[in-house]
Amino acid sequence: PAQIVMGRLPKQTKVIHKIAAGSWHFSFLSSFPASLQTADFAPAKDPEGFDRERFQLELQKQVLEFLVENSHSPS
Repeated sequence: PAQIVMGRLPKQTKVIHKIAAGSWHFSFLSSFPASLQTADFAPAKDPEGFDRERFQLELQKQVLEFLVENSHSPS
């Protein structure tokens, strides 16, 4: 998936690596419905103090900005 996006960007595109403080592997998944937010379902759990919904909104905004700035229609 990442290689597909990178392969379609111009060679000179600057890719920025960011660390999402307080996140973990499942933080990049969208929030789960309340019925799945149980102690035994790890993907729905977040580290103490991590706001997945706020993180997701900011991540979506940053990804969209990056793609708009760096995507070019084929000529």
